[in-house]
Amino acid sequence: MYSVYYCLTVEHDLRLVAIAAVLCLVSAVAATATARRSALASARQRLVWLLMSGIVTGVGIWGTHFVSMLAYDPPVPVSYGPVGTVSSLLFIVTVCICGWTYAVRAGHRYSEVVGGVLIGAGIASMHFMGIQAMNIGGRIEWDAGLVVAAILVGAQTAVLTTLLTIRMNSRRGLFAAAGSLALGVLVLHFLSMGAMRVVPDPFIVAPAAGISPKLLAITVALGVVLVVSGGLVAAAFDL
Repeated sequence: MYSVYYCLTVEHDLRLVAIAAVLCLVSAVAATATARRSALASARQRLVWLLMSGIVTGVGIWGTHFVSMLAYDPPVPVSYGPVGTVSSLLFIVTVCICGWTYAVRAGHRYSEVVGGVLIGAGIASMHFMGIQAMNIGGRIEWDAGLVVAAILVGAQTAVLTTLLTIRMNSRRGLFAAAGSLALGVLVLHFLSMGAMRVVPDPFIVAPAAGISPKLLAITVALGVVLVVSGGLVAAAFDL
């Protein structure tokens, strides 16, 4: 666990980490609010709310991940491949739509659990897809134990999120679900980053082409704020 502490306190810009945490929490509130509306909506409106909840959840998680990645300062140059970056966004949005849809509409005893596991697996997969999108002048070594712990935490908190969102129909349940989702995303991310060690390699040259960190930060911030704000405003007006 010392590697996680060292990674967070020494290898990250804590100001950007704080921004990522706030972004994650606000996104989680919007995600659980829209998902709850889908569970309470009529059959005609349910599909729209499920699509919205999946988009808000996916974009919020993806935005948190990449703002946190921008806070990371490895000992080698880093850029981000556009194909892998965009693919990870499309992937997590699709998985979140499927996960919330199953949790809300499957209608059996374990539907929320299965939907939560699907969302948790999507969060973990998106994280490692984002790592693969990095153009980095070195090789990456992993601590397998921390990777497994990160995936398990992500899955468990995602299941708790779907259970609280759908079964606990109160304001307290809504904020508890949002807190669970935000905590799971952040813990999974930083446990995984602590499990990763970048070893500089003079024979590996990071490609110069890619998305610059500044452009990526602006794009992520604007995109997440617009999508999350839209979800919160829609849920508020519907209520």
